[in-house]
Amino acid sequence: MSFTVKAITTDANTAKADALETEIKLHAGVIHHVEVMFPSMCSGLCHVQILQAGRQVYPFDPLDSFSSDGETISFNDYYKLEPGLSKLTIRTWNEDELYPHTPHVRIGVLPEWIVAPYMVLTTVSEVLTSIAARLGIKAR
Repeated sequence: MSFTVKAITTDANTAKADALETEIKLHAGVIHHVEVMFPSMCSGLCHVQILQAGRQVYPFDPLDSFSSDGETISFNDYYKLEPGLSKLTIRTWNEDELYPHTPHVRIGVLPEWIVAPYMVLTTVSEVLTSIAARLGIKAR
């Protein structure tokens, strides 16, 4: 299993147009987990976007960015990284006029043969839970 962790200090008054771009190289495989941690006092002023080959991957909408305060945004995913296309760019900017902020980005990559069966089972479980809920059956 491979987790890449990157702490990116972004200076005060870093405009979106002048965003800091930090490249990370991952192994080919499947991104199965992403976390973006914003320390306390970021006050939603520091922003993070993750791109691959110039296309924004996280969050999906190119007009959006992750931002928060004292919180970790964490989610599972199934995003395939092909050999030779395993570099990501983390774009950060900081609207705080006084203080730099350091978001931490953690990305987990596993071989596809490990992740695929887990994702199928998780999806089947979610579908069955949804059907049960519609039928009024409570999950244990």
